[in-house]
Amino acid sequence: LLMPVALKGSSASLTNTELVAQDLSTQGLYAKAWQRREDGIYLCKAGADAVDREVIASHVVNCFAVNSIQYHYENFENEPVAVCKCMSSEVMNIATLESYDI
Repeated sequence: LLMPVALKGSSASLTNTELVAQDLSTQGLYAKAWQRREDGIYLCKAGADAVDREVIASHVVNCFAVNSIQYHYENFENEPVAVCKCMSSEVMNIATLESYDI
């Protein structure tokens, strides 16, 4: 229900507040949506620039054998999206560079 709204700008109305997670925030300007699948929650990003940038950056970082978010290409309603498994959990969260005093 929410993916077409988030990724393609379709309109919809929600009446069941249990469908909405408490924190859906992610930084950035590109269209994105969280999707629950059988094996976990996934982040899907749309927009031609965002899709290519995320997937290519993921492959480049992979060359350095470091723990990183792994994006791959998929299609959503015939449009390319970059997809990665949820990168946070009850024991791990996202920290931005601004979170650190360097």
